[in-house]
Amino acid sequence: MKNIDGSLFVGTYLGYHYPGQIAGRAFGVNKYGLSFGVNSLAANMTNLPYGIGMSFVLRNLYESKSISDALDRLSSFNVVRGFRYTFLL
Repeated sequence: MKNIDGSLFVGTYLGYHYPGQIAGRAFGVNKYGLSFGVNSLAANMTNLPYGIGMSFVLRNLYESKSISDALDRLSSFNVVRGFRYTFLL
C-alpha cells in the first residue's frame, strides 16, 4: 500500500473517522489489505450487558490478517452495543 505521495505506507491501518472518534470508526483498511466498514446500534440503556466498547474491538480488528482471523476476533468479545461489519473483498 502506498501513501498519496507515492511513499510506502508503514502504518498499522488507514481509516476514515468522525470528529472525536478513532480512525477507522466508519471504514478502513489494514496493512494486510483487509478492508471493512462498521455501523452500530444503540442498546436499551437500562439493560446494558457488561462488555468492552466499540473502539477497543476496532483496534483489535485492524490487526486481523484475514477474514477468518477477523471473525475469530469479533466472536471473542462481549460488547456493549450491536455492530454490523461489512468486509470488502
